[in-house]
Amino acid sequence: MAHNSNMNYLIKSHIGAGELSFIQQTFGEYKWERVYHNPEKGIGLFAAELGNPQELGQAIGVYPFVNFPLNPGRKIKLFVRTGNGLGLITKPFEKTKNHKNNINGSYINQFIYLRLYTTFRPSKNLIMDSGVGLTHLSNGNFAVPNLGINLMTVNVGLRFQKPNPLANQLLNHKLDTTYRKYDKKPFVTVVTSAGLNESNYRNGKKYGVFSLALSGWKNVSPKSRFGFGLDYFYDYSN
Repeated sequence: MAHNSNMNYLIKSHIGAGELSFIQQTFGEYKWERVYHNPEKGIGLFAAELGNPQELGQAIGVYPFVNFPLNPGRKIKLFVRTGNGLGLITKPFEKTKNHKNNINGSYINQFIYLRLYTTFRPSKNLIMDSGVGLTHLSNGNFAVPNLGINLMTVNVGLRFQKPNPLANQLLNHKLDTTYRKYDKKPFVTVVTSAGLNESNYRNGKKYGVFSLALSGWKNVSPKSRFGFGLDYFYDYSN
């Protein structure tokens, strides 16, 4: 998906993508599992063409994820998958070998994955799913250019579920919707971070970036909290 007009000339075709995932069902052993209706967790391997093999190459991502159920207890279920991991771009920008690639300047990138999908169980051990997804790869301006890569996808998949007695107990067990204990006291967090960025590909010089965040919070449910805060950023490249 070209989110910048400077990218249009590079994208020459629709992309093709595939994914292999290992999924594990949770059973309410931890508090967060009960609060979120026993979601699935796992690790995924994602690979995609980028519409221009010569100049953009391929995108590969390895990422842990959680599948949160949005309508637990139904035969046809709706999930949202969120994941964050490590991405690889096989043909980033290079001054002499690949100067037309004005999208991405590094091999290693952050990989962010979001997918909304529905599942249907045609048999005891088979699950079909279909949905829509958004994949984002970026190096956080560690190396320029860094316009970022956004992939909008339509997904169809098939999974095999190994028989598990605990899974049968979960399917027949009423989901815990009464778990409402949480800390109602306000609290404060202080977060600091540091990194490097690049402002000019011609010299490749890296500059330090620092941030400090002071925030006040109050939990309003086991899942939600409100807060306010102050953020301070300093970028040595400016």
